[in-house]
Amino acid sequence: MKNKKLLYLLIPLVLVVWGNIFYQIFGIVSSDDDDQADDQNVGPVVKNEIKKDTFSIIADYRDPFLGRQSAIKNPVVPDNGAKKQPSDNKKEKKEKKEEQVIPNLKWPQMVYSGLVINKKSSDVVGLLSVNSKQFLVRKGQMVEGLTVGNISSDSITIVMGENIKTLTK
Repeated sequence: MKNKKLLYLLIPLVLVVWGNIFYQIFGIVSSDDDDQADDQNVGPVVKNEIKKDTFSIIADYRDPFLGRQSAIKNPVVPDNGAKKQPSDNKKEKKEKKEEQVIPNLKWPQMVYSGLVINKKSSDVVGLLSVNSKQFLVRKGQMVEGLTVGNISSDSITIVMGENIKTLTK
């Protein structure tokens, strides 16, 4: 009999405690919805614009495989209109002349990374990055409006319309 009286006393007490907990939780959740509705009526939200970070890489460290200082062949040019570093490479001078033929033609940013040769089938595949997108390309393949010409271990020929450009590693 004593246990039943205690049980009748504890069950309403537990219900009151849990009811209070649920009331506080649902009170907080429902008050957040009202605050969000007030924020939506305030006005337009100004979003922060993300500015493009520009930088240049100076790779003047020792080549771990060759054991000598590496030469910068294709310097990274920031997009903020900075001038390209002068180069003594004759191939780059020829590229500039070819680009001057049609001034309206704008070449995409391209980087030739290297060559992969399958020994079993002797397929030649080049690693080419066009506008920061990497592609595995074969001779004659179209990529981003560019046609791949000759592929060798240190250079690749790209054709865009009637213009030809040779990229080196």
